[in-house]
Amino acid sequence: MTSFEYIVVLVSIILGLGVTQIVTGLAHFMHSGNKVKMYWPHFLWIIMIFFFHIQEWWVFYEYKSFTEWRLHTFIFIILYPIGLFIQARLLFPFDNFDEVTDLKAFYYENYRFYFGSIGVQAVLSLIDNMWLRGMALNEQFVQIGVGTLTFSIAFFKIRNEWVHKILAILLLASIVVAIAVNQDSWKID
Repeated sequence: MTSFEYIVVLVSIILGLGVTQIVTGLAHFMHSGNKVKMYWPHFLWIIMIFFFHIQEWWVFYEYKSFTEWRLHTFIFIILYPIGLFIQARLLFPFDNFDEVTDLKAFYYENYRFYFGSIGVQAVLSLIDNMWLRGMALNEQFVQIGVGTLTFSIAFFKIRNEWVHKILAILLLASIVVAIAVNQDSWKID
């Protein structure tokens, strides 16, 4: 077993737990029928976080040639998958299965934690890209922009519904564009 194979096992488990949260939450929504009032921006976040789990698993393969595995490096690297798991968990109200769940109300009760965690993820991504991938700070305008925007929404308690709707659409559109633009670089050789 290579060091990469050893490391990727725990990363895959953590990402798998996040995907499990998402799939279980969606199944709960389907099973609950009329007891769940959907809110489409919230649903877009579910789609995006699912994609980020898959993307993290996919791009983690780039570490296959990484040779400087140390405990502190590994601990840092698993912070991102752990953050994704937390985000997946924050998207779903698993507390009460018998009452009506209004996802719009749930979203606005919890958006500050959610957006704060996305900001932390952006900072982790920025550090990872500079420390382990050798990218310059000026090459990371997406991470800087996402971190600044999400921290601002959380810190300033921005509850304007149109801001949240536009942000969800823009971020989902950026994912679609990123997939189209990066399709040749996101391949496993």
